[in-house]
Amino acid sequence: MPTPESAKFEEHIREFFSKEFNVSFASRKVKIKGVEKSFDLVSGDGKYIGDAKYYKNIKAPAAKFSTIAEYVWLLEKTAAKHKFIVFGQDREVPVRWLKRFGCLTNVDFYFFSKNKLEKLKK
Repeated sequence: MPTPESAKFEEHIREFFSKEFNVSFASRKVKIKGVEKSFDLVSGDGKYIGDAKYYKNIKAPAAKFSTIAEYVWLLEKTAAKHKFIVFGQDREVPVRWLKRFGCLTNVDFYFFSKNKLEKLKK
C-alpha cells in the first residue's frame, strides 16, 4: 500500500511524464503472458510502461534490490516499446543497483527531484 508521500509522487510523475512524452499515463493492470501486473505509468496504447519507486533514505538499499529486479524483469516481459522505472527521494538506491546489475537490462532508469528529470540509464 503506497504511503501518502509515494502516492503524491506517483501522481506528480504521471503528470510530468504525460507532458514529457505527450502521452496520457494512468495506473493500469497489464497482462504479461496471462499474468496480470499493475504498473504506475501505462499509456493508453501500451507503448509506454513504467513504475514509480519512492525510496526514502534507506540505510540498507540492498534490501530494495530484489524489488527493483522484480520490476525490471516484469517490464522486460511486456510488449511496450518504452520501459522505465522512475525513482524519487533517494538517488543512491538506483545508482547502486545500476552499478551492480545495469548491464543486464534495457529498462530505462530515471531519477526525479525538484521537478527535474535525470536519466540514469538507457
